[in-house]
Amino acid sequence: MPQDDCTMEIIGIDNNLDNLLRDVKNLRVDIAVAFATKTEKVIDALIVNGNEVFLTVGTMNCFSDPVFFRHCQELAQENPKLNLAVDFRYDDSIHWKVYLIYPNIVVIGSANLTRTGLSMMRDTMVKIEDKVLYDHYLKLFQQLRSNHQVVACNNPSFNDLLDNYEKQHHTIPPKPKLQNGQVSSFTEWFSRDESQFLPLFIWKRYFNEPEKEEFDTKVTNILTDNNIGAQFSPLGLLERKPPRYYQGQIVLMMRNTGASIEFKLTRFISHNKRWWLYGINRSKYEKPFVLTNELKRAIRDFAPQWYEEGKTFLDTNDLQELADKVLANQ
Repeated sequence: MPQDDCTMEIIGIDNNLDNLLRDVKNLRVDIAVAFATKTEKVIDALIVNGNEVFLTVGTMNCFSDPVFFRHCQELAQENPKLNLAVDFRYDDSIHWKVYLIYPNIVVIGSANLTRTGLSMMRDTMVKIEDKVLYDHYLKLFQQLRSNHQVVACNNPSFNDLLDNYEKQHHTIPPKPKLQNGQVSSFTEWFSRDESQFLPLFIWKRYFNEPEKEEFDTKVTNILTDNNIGAQFSPLGLLERKPPRYYQGQIVLMMRNTGASIEFKLTRFISHNKRWWLYGINRSKYEKPFVLTNELKRAIRDFAPQWYEEGKTFLDTNDLQELADKVLANQ
């Protein structure tokens, strides 16, 4: 397909894709990628620089960050030069990594619209200047966006589809990452490329004795009825509409004062008048990161606010605020 007079250039660390995109001004840019996360500022820069951007992102493995989608949706409502579409076919959605810059530039390779991808630290891309190839891919992009499951953000069905995607995204347990055989620090964990969130459970007060007796009776019956042999303990009363958790999730828990900060692995959840969360009394599971005293102090500062806001999980924005707080306290 490329013509004899086309030019090619390898995109590497020194001339990375992040810088290439930020330098584009007053042109049309088409992007189709499998994953996008933590690169809102790149899209912001493209729009500030006067470009018309057609962005299409996949949903394979629910890897892309809902925070990124919502940011771009809000930006598109403010500025019609951003045209966001999401491929809601999940495992059948695109696995492309293609960037087009008018009138003749095709950048193609392995880099998704992520911080690591755009930095070229572990990916490779080639920049091809060829009008015929550009026109060919532009037609493919247009065909992709004509699929009824590739939905533009101004489509009336987009919000419901995105809400459903976010729910599925939040059912994926946070994955620990070992550093030299050790669980990573919060900073190391948050620096990872993928979208991240943490299920959150903030309770208001301890059980009193009658409530503890009710819990013991209730949980014993539930464990017997469900043939569950694990040991459980009450974590405290929420006294509000409960969040939705899933068996096997690691949940960050604390009192609304910021006391008793810990991770728990959910095994069984039930309710009766008040809601109870039953957590396994064991430590043989890998936590997402180490809860250092420094990190606990930062979490403690946010706990009352998170409780009042009714947060049931921390998304990328919340985690960024927490990371900034940890950095400021150092």
